Amino acid sequence: MRYIIPIIFVVATVLSGCRHSAPIVHTQTLARTVAAPLPTRSVEASTLTSERDPSVRIELPKQVRYVGADRWILYGIADAEIHVFVEADERKHVRRLYWIQFEGYLPTRPELSRTGSLENYPGSKI
Repeated sequence: MRYIIPIIFVVATVLSGCRHSAPIVHTQTLARTVAAPLPTRSVEASTLTSERDPSVRIELPKQVRYVGADRWILYGIADAEIHVFVEADERKHVRRLYWIQFEGYLPTRPELSRTGSLENYPGSKI
């Protein structure tokens, strides 16, 4: 019985007038019902700031618009957080998409943690 309710919810949502959204969006939203932490990075205008893992400040072009963020447990092994910005033209057609994603192994999976330095790891010197 537990599995019937989400399916009915998806059908009811699609049939109630959400014709412009693909059903996959609704099923992904339902997956969020598991307690997931809120995003921890902050955004002000076109600047994203991360206080940890890593500590970084990312400044995007001034004309970008912040779309939003999400945070979830990825494959049961990692904490993932995404922030999305877009550049659009005057007709609101997206011209550029900025997808910034942070991932880190969960503390409950210490066997997956990296050891050693990341100094020579590709992309570590941005």
